[in-house]
Order: sequence, then C-alpha cells, then structure tokens
Amino acid sequence: MTRREEELLDLIKKDPMATQQELADALGITRSSVAVHLSSLMKKGKIKGRAYIIEEEEKLCVIGGMNVDLQGFPLTEMKLHDSNPGRILRSPGGVGRNLAETLAKLGVSVRLISALGQDEDGSYLLEHTKSWGVDTSDVLLSASGHTSVYLSLMDKDGDMLAALNQMEILEEVDIPYLESKREILKRAPALVLDANLKEEVLLYLCQEYEEKKIFAEAVSATKVLKLRDCLPYLYSIKPNLLELESLVGKKLSSMKDYKEALKQLLDTGLKSIFLTLGARGVLCATKDALFLVKGKPRVLRSATGAGDAFFAGSIAGLMKGMSFEEASIFAQGAALLTLEEEGTLGRMNVEEIKKRRKDVEVEHLSW
Repeated sequence: MTRREEELLDLIKKDPMATQQELADALGITRSSVAVHLSSLMKKGKIKGRAYIIEEEEKLCVIGGMNVDLQGFPLTEMKLHDSNPGRILRSPGGVGRNLAETLAKLGVSVRLISALGQDEDGSYLLEHTKSWGVDTSDVLLSASGHTSVYLSLMDKDGDMLAALNQMEILEEVDIPYLESKREILKRAPALVLDANLKEEVLLYLCQEYEEKKIFAEAVSATKVLKLRDCLPYLYSIKPNLLELESLVGKKLSSMKDYKEALKQLLDTGLKSIFLTLGARGVLCATKDALFLVKGKPRVLRSATGAGDAFFAGSIAGLMKGMSFEEASIFAQGAALLTLEEEGTLGRMNVEEIKKRRKDVEVEHLSW
C-alpha cells in the first residue's frame, strides 16, 4: 500500500461510515482522489462492500504478561548484603510482551492480550509495544491494578543472580475476559501462552482451542507446573533444565537423563520441545528428531530475554513454513542477537538473523 492508502485505511477503521467527502477533508485532498484510492484498496482486498468493510487480518495471538524490566548491572564483583556501584536499566519486558514484539519484528502479524494498570508504566509499555506493530487493542486496562514490574540483579558477566516480580494484575486476564475475546481467538492461526497466566486459564485455552497450534513458554520451575495438564494439547514448549526437572519430578544430570525426560513429555501428546541448556545450546526434540543447536555471541552483554527471543524465533520460523530444524537454527540466531544487547530484546530482523547462520552449529543426535 502507498502511504496515502495507509492513511485512508486508518481513517476508515476509525469510522467505516465516513463519506468520501469527510475522508477527503480529513486528508486534505479532493473527493475524486479519495475515490481513486478506495478503488485501489478494494482491488488489493483491504476493504470490501459498502461502508468500506475492512477485511480482518488473521493474527497470531499471544496471551501473557507485560511488565517494566529493571535490571541492575554491578561494575565489579557483586557483594551480597551490601550496596554495590553499578548501572540500572529500565526497559519494556514481560514474557508475553517480549514474544509478541519479537514476532512482530520478524514479520508475523500478532495480537497481544495482557493486562496493564492505568499508570505511567502502563502507558510506557503500551506505546512502546504498539510502535513495533503489535496489535494491543485487546490489552485489559485495569481500573485498580498496578502495571507489573520485574526486577533483576545481574553479575559482572551479564548472567542473572536473582530476580523479583510483581505480576498480580495478570490475574485479571481470566476466563470471562477471554470469553469476551472468543471471536478473536477463533480467527487466530495459532496461540502463544506464557505460564504467568492462572492454571485454569491455561487449561481453558488449551481445551477450548485444541485444534490450533498452541505454543507455551515455561517461565520458571514453579510456574511450569501449571502446564502439566496442558501438555497433550501443546504444539511446543520451551523449558530450561530446572523447568524440565520440575516437570518430570527428578534431577537430570546427563544426556541420557535429558532424553528420557523429553520422551516422557512427548509421550503425553506434546509435539515438540526446545530444552535450553545455557552456553551448551538448545536441545530440540520431536518424536522423529533430536539435535542440539548452539552458537556463541560475539559479545555477551545480558542473558535476559535470550530465551524469549529463541522461542519467538522458532514460532516465527514454523509459522513461515520452515522445517523444525530450520526454525531451530533461525531461533538460535535470534537468541544470539539478543545476548549482545543490554535490554530484554535485541534490535533484530529476519535479514540480521540470516546473517548469523554461520554462527550456529547443529549436532544431530540419536534417540
């Protein structure tokens, strides 16, 4: 579409009953010019019929958390129980929000369902997320809740030492609220969930939309337990080692242990798993394939957000028709870019990720 057609389409979305003259006045052009642009939009399938009914685009739907990330970086070795000189970084975050933003950067049409307070942090998150092309029109704006905050302390190498989260507001994304979004969810080609949601909400979404591809982010060793009953409905999940141990209920210390645990989950009906193993890479598994993807960032600035970037990259790859292995390689490229940024999301795009293909190794394994 041309810039003028995009402006016209935005006006029509706000008022589908506007006359051609009203549209012309709003844009500062002639009515005949509006008629020409409308004809072009109809030929392109962007509008149809009377009142310029807009053809609704199918959007992948991410349902999960949004929060402000506060990260503390010490200048020297961190001393516990003491005040440390360092830098504090404020950035947009939240598992669901991070996934949605990265998917949008990678060319996936995406809608985010979450909850924010009507406060300064909420406005900051909403505007930033919208600026990347994420549809935020279904984010719940709470009358009383406060926008979520995630506070993390890093060591001098950029790895996380500890974190605190305040995410109670996400409980307002409950089953009645999601019922009100039924038509939107029915049209979505896939759903992406994060385990910050309540357990009953996760199971409701999996059972209600079981015909769709459903991806789930584990979030933490405690929160991943909310996904146990969802496993038969899921297309993919991305745990780290602690989260996998939590799911299977035992300590895992060898590749043999990892394989047995992955088989246990795949036997539930789960279609694929991405087991993140830190610097060792990501163990990618389906019933028919098992391989390790790995690569080193050119410089490590922060490990926060790399897992989200990997999962978003894998989802984007699969939604674009890549094979499971191709999507895993693409995802590792997205993670490498993020590791090199001092924020929770790298400044990435498809072309930048493709350039990282040479930095990614694949080791095929046998079951």
